[in-house]
Amino acid sequence: MTLEVTVRLLDPDYLMMLLLADRSVFCRLCMTTGHMDRAAKKLVNQAHFHSWEANRGGSKKIPKKLSQVEIVPSDILNRNDAFIWFLHRNGIESPSWFPPDWPHGQLI
Repeated sequence: MTLEVTVRLLDPDYLMMLLLADRSVFCRLCMTTGHMDRAAKKLVNQAHFHSWEANRGGSKKIPKKLSQVEIVPSDILNRNDAFIWFLHRNGIESPSWFPPDWPHGQLI
């Protein structure tokens, strides 16, 4: 399993986390808005999580698409909260170096 974390230098609220099994997405956290929930056919304008359990369709195989979403709890307010929530949601211990020194940028 590999954990991939994406942030945007000029957007301190942006965070996407993927848990990958080989090259397949096991689950994804999107702290972004404006994402289409294909199963419900509606736009999700809140931070959300694509879980393996909700998207596997009764199969033990990793799904090809993560079309169903669940809304992230409202007490998840920043990247640090989201990072810990994602790890705990997937049964992963918090690393000893937490919290990370999130990269940031500035306009020149």
